[in-house]
Amino acid sequence: MCGISRVFKINRSAMEAANNGDYDIAVEKLTEAIGLIGCASKKAHRAKLFMNLALVHRMYDNIAESRRAYENAVDNLNPFNRGQSILIGRIRDKIEELERLAA
Repeated sequence: MCGISRVFKINRSAMEAANNGDYDIAVEKLTEAIGLIGCASKKAHRAKLFMNLALVHRMYDNIAESRRAYENAVDNLNPFNRGQSILIGRIRDKIEELERLAA
């Protein structure tokens, strides 16, 4: 059992923390949530958590960590799945945007 409902409660809590300015707590909770999803069938959910982690890092100008989290999100998506393939393209656009910011 993957305990996905618990994972998404932690995710919500992490995003609330980020919105309240608690960067360290948000990162800690998202990292915990990512670690709890061990089921191979839940890779798309893991990708969503990595995308949220990337967003939190970006909110607090941690560009390198944001890029790394986006890359981890892409690694958890299936490029042969049409919907996920579109999402991969959008994530790559975000990565390019981060690279421009870092330059």
